[in-house]
Amino acid sequence: MTTINDIAKKAGVAKSTVSNVFSNKKYVSPEICERVMKICKELDFQPNFYAASLSNKQKTNLIGLFLETSESGDYRPFYNELIKSVLVNASSLSYNVVVYYGLDSDSTRNKLVMGRSPIDGAIILSPSLNDERIEAIKEKLIPCVIIGRPDINLPFSTIDVDNVHLVEEVVSEMKESGRNNIYLINSNDQLTISKDRSIGFAKAYNLDEKEIENHIFYSKFSTKEDGYYYAMHAIKEGADAIITASEIIARGAYEAIKDMNKEIGTDVAVFSLGYSFGEKNNFSPSLTYAIQDYNLFGEKATKMLIDAIENNNEKTNLLLTSRIHYHNSFKKLINNWHFERLSSIIEIWKLLQILMFPFFTGCKNRFSRRQIWIRNYYLNVYWVLVWHLL
Repeated sequence: MTTINDIAKKAGVAKSTVSNVFSNKKYVSPEICERVMKICKELDFQPNFYAASLSNKQKTNLIGLFLETSESGDYRPFYNELIKSVLVNASSLSYNVVVYYGLDSDSTRNKLVMGRSPIDGAIILSPSLNDERIEAIKEKLIPCVIIGRPDINLPFSTIDVDNVHLVEEVVSEMKESGRNNIYLINSNDQLTISKDRSIGFAKAYNLDEKEIENHIFYSKFSTKEDGYYYAMHAIKEGADAIITASEIIARGAYEAIKDMNKEIGTDVAVFSLGYSFGEKNNFSPSLTYAIQDYNLFGEKATKMLIDAIENNNEKTNLLLTSRIHYHNSFKKLINNWHFERLSSIIEIWKLLQILMFPFFTGCKNRFSRRQIWIRNYYLNVYWVLVWHLL
């Protein structure tokens, strides 16, 4: 088993220097930091992040919130909700927050490792695989909570949507509304979130993933172009519903459906599992989507992080539910099955009125016992029929 002594010997430095690299108690040159961390990776040495953080006496009560840059570089509206939640909850526990936005991997590394950013812990939003921000936090040796886990094996606590349940619920609703040929345009197949979505999709059909893999596509970079390409393929295969991993993919699917002269929401339903633009819905027809409660995400992430900083808690993986916003691309309406039965119930009621009418003609104030018996009999027959129909 590799120890700090082994790291120090191979790096050609004192044991105390390696400890300072891990704990950040004293200044160590960037060159030595880089050498020590490189050797740690070579020897597969993983220090205890939380214990190292707690051993650092220079506690600042400052946490970092790292927001990812969108594909277009735009500031996403839901950031406001998340930032406010983190600020409020951190303040209630006597912590301050510094927000990092739009940092590339090099500048993030400089701030966290070379620049010795004085944060006690970090919250990272939607990291990618091999994200430099995560690597920088590892080298910083501080607690971290990740919102949107790219890999379930990360050594940090994570918060994510229960994607298995979400996709299973969406597919089930589509099937109930008469959609029988449903396709999923997923994100990168290496991401945990994508794997969970595929599992939920298969569960909705009571099948193994391999048995339904021809109905699942993977977009490595979640692009509009991939959305168009895969949606076009799905429509040619007779798709009557398409579930997308994001609104960006959904936009490509919209274009494909229109180019195939299909009606969105009627011929082909569209549902997005992610949405980054708050209440703004600039799709035509309006897009049905699932959205996370970022206020709750911020609250949970902040409390989990501060608990880890102060109590050296082990990592946890928390799953939360999403809110579904129904719009015109897929409506949770009374489907054909219900319409048929509703029509039957109305027709029976009309027939009942015709049958009862002769017995009550001319009655103004009071009914005879015979009339009351007949009325109750027909009403009982009616409710028995309604119960069987439903």
